[in-house]
Amino acid sequence: MKAKTFKTVLVSIVALCCFGASVVYGDALTKKIRVFVNGQELFNLGVVVDDRPYLAVDAVNKQYKGITAWDEKKQTVSINTPNVHMITKDGNSIFGGVDKGKKVSFNVFAQIDSLETDISSFKITLVDPYGSETLIEERKTGQSNFPDKGKTNFWINSSELTYKFTVTGDYTVRFYMKPVGDDNSYIVSEKLIICT
Repeated sequence: MKAKTFKTVLVSIVALCCFGASVVYGDALTKKIRVFVNGQELFNLGVVVDDRPYLAVDAVNKQYKGITAWDEKKQTVSINTPNVHMITKDGNSIFGGVDKGKKVSFNVFAQIDSLETDISSFKITLVDPYGSETLIEERKTGQSNFPDKGKTNFWINSSELTYKFTVTGDYTVRFYMKPVGDDNSYIVSEKLIICT
């Protein structure tokens, strides 16, 4: 009985030592790296394996503002980066800056082309310098003003938003798209309104 217990303990110790060695060896092969995009650090998104740097798909998607799709069967990642150009209009005047405390009634004009992914919805929002997001417009499949399936280019003139710019800083207009069959909405374009 004592010999059996000794063998069990010995096998357990050897197994734990091998596991510990493989963890240390694996950690030596891969190490995390710091990734910066336009001067801002993206956390936990880069590793070095066999002296080659690799980035997470999220990091690439964040940089290129696209729609990401993972095909489990083919083991491929696709990123579609449609061209989305936005301007902000106060009546007939195009603007990109406002004075602090000013209330502005404006809409967003967007021109979209090179969209190679069918989408089920899109939305345009305004994000204040503290990260609070206000919806400007959202459209979904089935609505009369939603682009037809398979349409690769279209123009959008959003409804008007009346907004008071209460703090100085950068306000971000974001254009999101949700692909058909995906639960996620992806930022495909951003534009700044600077409040001074």
